[in-house]
Amino acid sequence: MSPNQYSSYQMLRDSNLFELLTDDELQLLVSRATEMQVPAGTNLLTEGETCSHIFWLIAGTVNVLAQGETIAQVDSVQCFGELPCLSPGTACSTTVSAITPCRVLRIDRASFLEVLNTVPKLWQILFSQTSERLSSSNKPLSEESKRLRDLLKSTGLLKDLTDKELGFLATRTTESRTASGTNLLVQGQPASNAFWLISGSVHVIVNGEIISQVNTPQCFGEMSCLVRGSTCSATIMTIDECVILTIDQARFVEVLNAVPRMWETFFVQSSKRLMASNQRMSEVLAHVPQGFMKLDRSARITQEYSAKCLRYFHEMNLSGKEFTQLLKMDDLHELESWMEIYEMLFTDSLVPFNDLTALLTSQHRVEEDGKATDFSFTYHPSVDARGQIIAIDIGIEDVTELRKLELANAAMQYEQNVLGRIYGDPETFLSMLELMGMAITDCQDLCDSSNAYEVASFGRQIEITMRSVHSLKGLAGVFGLDSTSRCCDEMAHQIRELEEQVTKYSANEVQPLLAGFVEDFNRSIEQLKHEAAKANALEKKIGATLLKRLKGVVFSQTDFAALKDHVKSGRSPQAIALIAAAEARDPLQLFNNWAVQVDLAARTLGKKARFELTGTGGAIDKDLFIELSSLLVHVMNNAVDHGIEPPDEREDKGKPREGVLKAHVLVENGLLSVEITDDGRGIDWVRLPELARNKPNVDQQAVSNYEQSGELWRILLLPGFTTSSLVTRYSGYGVGLDSINQMVLDKGGILNIYSVPDNGTTISIKIPSSANSEVAHVS
Repeated sequence: MSPNQYSSYQMLRDSNLFELLTDDELQLLVSRATEMQVPAGTNLLTEGETCSHIFWLIAGTVNVLAQGETIAQVDSVQCFGELPCLSPGTACSTTVSAITPCRVLRIDRASFLEVLNTVPKLWQILFSQTSERLSSSNKPLSEESKRLRDLLKSTGLLKDLTDKELGFLATRTTESRTASGTNLLVQGQPASNAFWLISGSVHVIVNGEIISQVNTPQCFGEMSCLVRGSTCSATIMTIDECVILTIDQARFVEVLNAVPRMWETFFVQSSKRLMASNQRMSEVLAHVPQGFMKLDRSARITQEYSAKCLRYFHEMNLSGKEFTQLLKMDDLHELESWMEIYEMLFTDSLVPFNDLTALLTSQHRVEEDGKATDFSFTYHPSVDARGQIIAIDIGIEDVTELRKLELANAAMQYEQNVLGRIYGDPETFLSMLELMGMAITDCQDLCDSSNAYEVASFGRQIEITMRSVHSLKGLAGVFGLDSTSRCCDEMAHQIRELEEQVTKYSANEVQPLLAGFVEDFNRSIEQLKHEAAKANALEKKIGATLLKRLKGVVFSQTDFAALKDHVKSGRSPQAIALIAAAEARDPLQLFNNWAVQVDLAARTLGKKARFELTGTGGAIDKDLFIELSSLLVHVMNNAVDHGIEPPDEREDKGKPREGVLKAHVLVENGLLSVEITDDGRGIDWVRLPELARNKPNVDQQAVSNYEQSGELWRILLLPGFTTSSLVTRYSGYGVGLDSINQMVLDKGGILNIYSVPDNGTTISIKIPSSANSEVAHVS
């Protein structure tokens, strides 16, 4: 040790600051330091800047300043800069400036960490010294610091601290005002500051849900600010203008080191807030994941509601609003009835809660700025410790898109119902289409005869038109064309009313009446033309096989003559073949409503998917058509439910967010070929045998055989093998496959499965299209 180092060592030893260290430990510290002579006016540390060295004042006097204000003068052995030096990126919280020429020891970060690892007792010395700095500051607070101290004291925050301790905290905080809608903290992001809410209101938001509204003084961000590497557990967003006190990380650590009992205050506050948040979130999530709000006894929204509700109703703050007002329930009688039932939830213990809420609004449409939104509501009791209902939690779901899908599905089902009736009596349907054209012509003739009014001819035209409209109404009803029936009914009413009135007027007096009738009746004719266009579109959907459908087979004259000839001649196979051909179905019709069903199933599961149909189709046996129609739906459900991934997962894999389910149908050389392909997860071939072995009802010998032969896909066709317990990664391709495979085998066909993980799965079926077809050999 050099003479200078020994001199510094002796001064440190005499100061009693390092009395916990042995001589060897203190000598190690001094040996890693460099002695410096610092002129008066030199800054050892500068507030707001980082530093990479720690300084020990050996001799001389220094000023300690915060925000330009002297908070202490130090003329004894003391350490400076330990916090910013040991925490890279942390700025100095004070400026340390030499008043007189000073003698200091300087040690860099790396050397000091080496000493700390060897002599852990140094940590205790640093902490004790920092704590004593508060008591060494005897300078009176500035007027601004006094005001902030009194502000903290008046709020009741940190009520156990002394005025001196609060004053020390006040010198390290800054006051500011924040506008409405400002995020003070953001969930999942680190916090470099903590703050005290002095006045105003904030929302505490977790995972997009408002779990509380705070309008009382409280501290936020303390844990995420102090714990290095942690992030905020909630977003804090201002509702209105707020007054806050902010403290940065370095100053916050300095205050806590100086006033250690503040740790207990923050720990208790954070624990209580976390418990309340967890309880509230568990209640909200137990009710509904879509949207949530709590109503008081007056049906007013409390401070607890989800952020989704703000978006649903285009509001910034729902607290205090009446629920009925939010739904724009303007009818006085409706309001009185609703409130009467709502109040019974709190007072009537005889009627079950669910029976009463069933009488409240469960579905409601709200229109705002020309946009309609459909909502679904569920009601849940919020009870106190005694089990008494003190508020009502409402789960809210925006079902606008779901209602659109339901309407689309209903329209598709309606169309399928109409098509089914047409298939049963196609000749009558063709007659109805002809009658539609005649009825439109008769209606137009009635308008023309009104322009050249003559009593006798006009009366005859009324009878002709009325007969056409009535006949069309009846036939439209046979095929379930409800809108056509309503249109005909309205036209019949117009004609009947006209017929009654024209008898009361002379030829000259009837002209204004006829003019009004023509104007109204022309609008009805346009509606009937629209109905005719829709009916003709149905004929196009049926296509060339219109006369060979379901209930009641219709033969062409040529086929019928051939059938009679075969029967008379005793050629039964030829006769049976003609009948089978008449009953035959186009397999493309198996997928008529898959587009709607795939879209609806995907949306219900939170996914996006579309259906594509290709192929030329053909003709297959009626019985085969019926069996396939009931079995193939399993393939569709599994592909959407388990094969196609959620949009975010697909995007992470580099796929389009929307999945695709395809079907290709072909009838050729007496063989029906159907391939159903999805572009989803595919099958996990590695884990499939393991899962099969865990199922006691599955033939384990067959599993081993298929594993050895490399035909793992055959495991999915084994009796007793289901995917009910498979994880999503490879589930969904077993349900119903055993039944489909058995049917295919019974009819002399074969089923194959092709799959590539993350690229999708194809199920291929090849089967004779007719019971009379020669069994095809496929591989």
